[in-house]
Amino acid sequence: MSRSLTRRLFSGVLLLAALGFFSSGAWATNTPFMASPALESIRSRGEVVIGVKTDLAPFGSVDSAGKPIGMEIEMARMLADRLGVRLVTKGVSAENRFQRLEQGNIDILLATAADTKERRTIATAIEPNYYAESVNVLLPRNTKAKEWADIRGQTLCALQGAYFNKPISQRHIIELQMYRNVRDAELALRDQRCAGFLYTQSALQYLVKQPDWADYVITLPPTLNAPWSIYVHRAEKGTEFERVLGDMVAQWHRDRTLITLESTWGLHPTHFLQQAHALWTQKDAQGRFVCERDEQGQWPIECRNKAFITSEQASGVKGFGLWIKETLGLPLSIIYDPFDAQRYLFGALWTLALSALSILSALGLGYWGAKCILSGAAISAGAVRFVANFARMTPPLLQMYLVFFGIGGLLHTTFNIMLSPFLVAVWALSFYHGGMIVFTLLESAALKLKANPGFQLTFTTLPSLMEHSTIGIRTAINNLTKATTIASAIAVPELLTATIAIIADQGNVDIMMNLLLVVFYLLSAFWMTSLFWVERKFLCARQETH
Repeated sequence: MSRSLTRRLFSGVLLLAALGFFSSGAWATNTPFMASPALESIRSRGEVVIGVKTDLAPFGSVDSAGKPIGMEIEMARMLADRLGVRLVTKGVSAENRFQRLEQGNIDILLATAADTKERRTIATAIEPNYYAESVNVLLPRNTKAKEWADIRGQTLCALQGAYFNKPISQRHIIELQMYRNVRDAELALRDQRCAGFLYTQSALQYLVKQPDWADYVITLPPTLNAPWSIYVHRAEKGTEFERVLGDMVAQWHRDRTLITLESTWGLHPTHFLQQAHALWTQKDAQGRFVCERDEQGQWPIECRNKAFITSEQASGVKGFGLWIKETLGLPLSIIYDPFDAQRYLFGALWTLALSALSILSALGLGYWGAKCILSGAAISAGAVRFVANFARMTPPLLQMYLVFFGIGGLLHTTFNIMLSPFLVAVWALSFYHGGMIVFTLLESAALKLKANPGFQLTFTTLPSLMEHSTIGIRTAINNLTKATTIASAIAVPELLTATIAIIADQGNVDIMMNLLLVVFYLLSAFWMTSLFWVERKFLCARQETH
């Protein structure tokens, strides 16, 4: 197939995709909120029934008198007061909470329920989210585990119905022993039936403060941060009930109610609540809140949970990216998620800068090394040859480790000097590939010396070596471009680091790894094209001199 035909076909596909997006109702408006039978029933009864947890301090538990207490219990009281009705709480578990909501046993579910795609198919999630939580493991104090990889293959106690059970089990190859409530899981841990207790970070942090749990610790980094939502019946989607509850939560973010409750109940301050308070109190130039409902009663996109924004609710490039995700099943989050787009762009710029400086340095070291060997004294030429050979025979990753962790650690301990990971990566990549270029130029120079024993390598005579050295130099530069990914090993935020971070958050492994392949192909093509241009300049200069 010719290139022109390929280009026409590709352009046609993009045009059809764009037409499909703009004709698929992506600009449709939402209808205003409808009347709510559930809200009318609550007001006519004079009471609201809210499902709460009673086994998860400090969010919801019972005191010595059997009275429900906790952060979410306080929130439930506030909801009832705002609705002007009496509060009735019913205890629910992670296993049965959504079933109770679906069956109509409760009006509202306020029970540490994460906001997930699966749950939005069986219930109506109230936006904005009111809290966010990560996952961790409670382990015996004598544990040596510091990373999730350290507990791979072990058995953990867990609760039935928790959203994180499946991804944790799959991602870290962990066996889960399921229990119906927190008490049973805690007893099983104490009886050593499992290696640890898998649960939410805040709940475990609260637990280890208790004297009874002094022999247990949290040593792993938190993972799977997910926002929590209040839920109502799925039939309440788009009703006045959904709007009223959403307005309450928004006001809690504005007046710091949730931050105050978090502190009152001894929880560690969360970044989520701080960010939410800043967002929901932000005002525009006219003094209006940025997060205000529009004419259709909807929150602005920037104030919503980004995981659930659809192409019908977005516009421009973001809307097109969401349409691709929904229609073609391609979760290319760097198009529709501003945070992913930013870190991917920064990763690409870091990679471009890393490859550019490394290529220039490698070419410079290659020329300088070959020149020293050809024109230097026997001892100095031998020393340079040894160093160049050492450079090309020592893997660049090993060089990075030796300099960054070895020499860098010594400098930091002795002189409090911190080596830049970026500069260390540039040095290792240019040193290794510069050594390859040295011997490529020497091989080409050897052929010249046979025809001209008086040949000296200078910048003027360099073009005469291009005929026999270009393939070797191109190979070295191409390998260098691909080798920039190893800089992630010493915390350089290049493209591979950004890709892995996005995959960890979005789970879009296939699309992001294929995108990485395409980007590196384009990057290699760019540097190869640039090198061809330089070679032509050198060859033109050589022809002019002759």
